[in-house]
Amino acid sequence: VDAVFNDPSFCSRRYTLSIYACPQAIGNHMHEFLNGYAFALVTNRTLLWKFCDRKPCRVDFESDCAEVLERFPWIPSYDRFTREWEARNCSESAEILNLISPGERHRADEIFMCCGIDGLHKHAVINVGTHEMQEMRGVTHPNALLQNSTKALVSTLFSYGSTFLYGIMFRTAFRFQPHIVKANDDVMRQANLLHLVHATMKQQPHHHISHDHHNGKHTGHAVVIGVHLRHSGNSADTEHVWDVHAIGCVQQALQQLNHSREGNSHRPCYILLASDRNQSLNYWRESSDVYCTVITSDHAKSHPEWTEHGPFTGETAMKDLE
Repeated sequence: VDAVFNDPSFCSRRYTLSIYACPQAIGNHMHEFLNGYAFALVTNRTLLWKFCDRKPCRVDFESDCAEVLERFPWIPSYDRFTREWEARNCSESAEILNLISPGERHRADEIFMCCGIDGLHKHAVINVGTHEMQEMRGVTHPNALLQNSTKALVSTLFSYGSTFLYGIMFRTAFRFQPHIVKANDDVMRQANLLHLVHATMKQQPHHHISHDHHNGKHTGHAVVIGVHLRHSGNSADTEHVWDVHAIGCVQQALQQLNHSREGNSHRPCYILLASDRNQSLNYWRESSDVYCTVITSDHAKSHPEWTEHGPFTGETAMKDLE
């Protein structure tokens, strides 16, 4: 942070404003932040943070978010930036360019692809807008309108896929508070899984399925699959459809790993299941189609259901995410 504010070229730097909120609405508003982070990396801008104060974010407060998630101090705050900008009488305007309006957010990946985002040098501060997914992956399109040097950078950043990059960005911007980590470690330890899963994760790359080159068999100590069940409605029938679909996806993944119910007693299988719905958690634990051991975080604490969310939001959702 000090390097930014002590920089003699502070007024000529280019900046990206990234906005976030948690814990209740982290799904939408953390993606907003991470898309801004990716934009800053691709366009060589300095990242600024701000806690969301728009109406949809008012279920969250910065103090509540800080109780479960620590933001690393290397990211300068937008509030301090504006004070410094005024104090130094920077000649340029620091008015924010909102790159994508809320009405266009569903085609944001097309806009990132088509519109030469690495050429917007005249704007000191850019906010990429409100996004809910990994929209910045639009820059990976072969026909993206970018300079050759930017395309080379994009190729490196997204070389393991957008999900891997977004995960790295999250882990370099935030970390879970110790009590969240400890709660999950306690669950894993009680299931005698903590050391096993850590060893598997170290050996098994997160970005793709690993195979032995000699016999085509997966070489990990265990198969560990993370599943996030997100439902966009409160209909029990709709929830069940998504549960069945997700189980089918897990079965396909196990087939790719040459793992079967009958032939892999020496290679155990575990599913780390995240969901905000009791019905889903119980269905996965009891389904005969799921032969892996299902592990969940501590869901003892519940909240009133709101809009499309089930009772396990807030702190419980943060445990699921960790």
